[in-house]
Amino acid sequence: TPSLNIQTDKSTRVKQSEQVKESSTVVTKQKSEASQKRKEVSPNVTKVVKRVQKPKLANYRVKKGDTLSTIAVALGMPLKELKSLNKIDKKFTIKVGQTLKVPLRLAKNLKKLEEERVKREKRIALKKEKEKKLKAQLKKGFYIVKKGDSLSKIAKITNLSITQLREYNRIARSKKIKVGQKLLLKEQRVARKGSRSLNYLKNIKFKHAPQLKFKRKIRVVATAYTSHRNQTDRTPFLAAWNNRIRPGMKIIAVSVDLIRRYGLTNGVKVKITGLPGYYVVRDKMNKRLRNHIDIYMGINKRKALRWGRRRVALYW
Repeated sequence: TPSLNIQTDKSTRVKQSEQVKESSTVVTKQKSEASQKRKEVSPNVTKVVKRVQKPKLANYRVKKGDTLSTIAVALGMPLKELKSLNKIDKKFTIKVGQTLKVPLRLAKNLKKLEEERVKREKRIALKKEKEKKLKAQLKKGFYIVKKGDSLSKIAKITNLSITQLREYNRIARSKKIKVGQKLLLKEQRVARKGSRSLNYLKNIKFKHAPQLKFKRKIRVVATAYTSHRNQTDRTPFLAAWNNRIRPGMKIIAVSVDLIRRYGLTNGVKVKITGLPGYYVVRDKMNKRLRNHIDIYMGINKRKALRWGRRRVALYW
């Protein structure tokens, strides 16, 4: 009996080994068949992929204001793809009239780019028109307030200070400017009766000063002073701007507002009605005085008292 059992065990083992070999051969056959099928199918698949990768292209001519980035954004495609499609390097720049290859399916999106260009051109044209109008206004000597304007903004445009604009147009600090308001500049001061406004003249000449031509006129209050300590300060012969003065010189001192408004600064030659020759601005007056000049009379107090206080016309 034991010998029979051993033989049966051997036979079963042999059968099992034969079954395993048969199954392995079947698997190897199946794998070889699958690999052959893949080899047969793969060339067709690659061909199909290649056909898909070649999109239809259209030509686009570069216009003024175009850049690669704006074209890529308008098309809705990455910038790198557009560069690779047209074989463009990093350093290369596009030029007006150059043709670029663009995907046909995205070519419709370039209409937006043209619309933006038209809008940009309109904006530039409007800006130029506004600049022309502004230049014409400034030449005439006025500025019309627009929406969003402020005195500081207008001061920058007209190259004036805020205080000057307030003075020329009599605008108090509590008041605000309005849209459409006409602001007068330094060059546009209209003379009124009984006012100290500036008048523009056509090269007037005087007998006592024939070599000079005067273009401006203003009415001021004129007094006289001498080189005495009770009328000046501790240095009666030293004027403003470090000017040394002496009796016999034809000079005047002017109020600070005349310097700021009308430019009557150191060295300006002026003509005073009722006095021969011309005088030169060499001194300043106290800040509290307005629209005022002081005529220098040397050390002659009697002459200064005789002059007193008068209203005169000042030409320069």
